[in-house]
Amino acid sequence: VRAEHRGDYSRGEEALTGALEALTPHGAAEDMAEAHLLLADVYWRAGDRRRMLEHVEQGVSLLRDAVPSPQKAFVICEASRLLMLTSRYSEAIALGREALAMTEASGLDELYADVLDTVGTARGMLGEAGGIEDIERAIELGRAGGYGNVVVRGTVNAAAILWNLADVLR
Repeated sequence: VRAEHRGDYSRGEEALTGALEALTPHGAAEDMAEAHLLLADVYWRAGDRRRMLEHVEQGVSLLRDAVPSPQKAFVICEASRLLMLTSRYSEAIALGREALAMTEASGLDELYADVLDTVGTARGMLGEAGGIEDIERAIELGRAGGYGNVVVRGTVNAAAILWNLADVLR
């Protein structure tokens, strides 16, 4: 289901809604939380911010008391990214820092670099100078690990932050 959600939004929504319905009676909190976050991403890409935020909140609440795991780290990382995209920067930073601790402890290097970029972007949008350093570190980790998505997203985010800081010649 994860691979399907990024293409055709209606198919992704259908597949993820079906997955949630199938998982609900079994109480598989981590799987349900992941489906909620993937569905939130579908709604973000379709421009439905209200439904996106509903699914972010549902997914995060399912794992609030769960022990750290790679799946929880993914969910928290995605929630942080989506909150950052909706300008809820302080919330994105708080969740992102939680995800940083989990990904570092679990050796999830690509996800660590990804969430470091998210935290840095949120910090930068709040005018925190350390945000750009977080993004630059994420880009370094992306290059070292061969994580092209992290390098591209970090480069774009760094450019946006530098533009906002009026430091485009850096």
